[in-house]
Amino acid sequence: MSIDEILNYMETVPGWFAREEGHLLYKVATDAVMKFAHGTIVEVGSYCGRSTTVLGCAVKNAQMGKVFAIDPHEGVVSGVTTSEFSGSAQTEIFKRNMAALGLDVLVTLIKKKSTDVSWVSPIALIFIDGLHDMANVSADYKHFIDHVEKGGFVAFHDYGKCDYPDVSVLVDGLIANGKLSKVAGIGSLLVTTKL
Repeated sequence: MSIDEILNYMETVPGWFAREEGHLLYKVATDAVMKFAHGTIVEVGSYCGRSTTVLGCAVKNAQMGKVFAIDPHEGVVSGVTTSEFSGSAQTEIFKRNMAALGLDVLVTLIKKKSTDVSWVSPIALIFIDGLHDMANVSADYKHFIDHVEKGGFVAFHDYGKCDYPDVSVLVDGLIANGKLSKVAGIGSLLVTTKL
């Protein structure tokens, strides 16, 4: 699939991820799987799979790598509980979206909170887009950062948005303290590398 076809499909999936953000995420995911032979991508916060389709297609087109989508599918979105696409309905929509593009063999859904996941493998790219308060975004970052390869990518969604100031506070602090280095950003997607 071409990038335009991927983004066209992405826009049919419920969620809050803009087309230009999808374009950047696709490029970074492709770079990540080409840079590290294992090509492991972790996504924290998948909802119905809008951004997951982009990550999965990057892996599929590169013909290497794997995506692990971590989301408990409990119906909590950005700190607010919603009945829309929650629970088993959300899981089924997610699975249908992966199967529609043949991504179900490349994307593994882990129905847990990120901090309940036992992780031991190296990570090429982690995309953090779970809950956006300081406690949760910080916990997501801390739980996985030791597994991210040096020079690997750490991407955050909802950076720079006044609705979710804690994302920016956390990321700006990590950059200022020399833990991460900014690579690129568009919309509310910020991509960094681990130093």
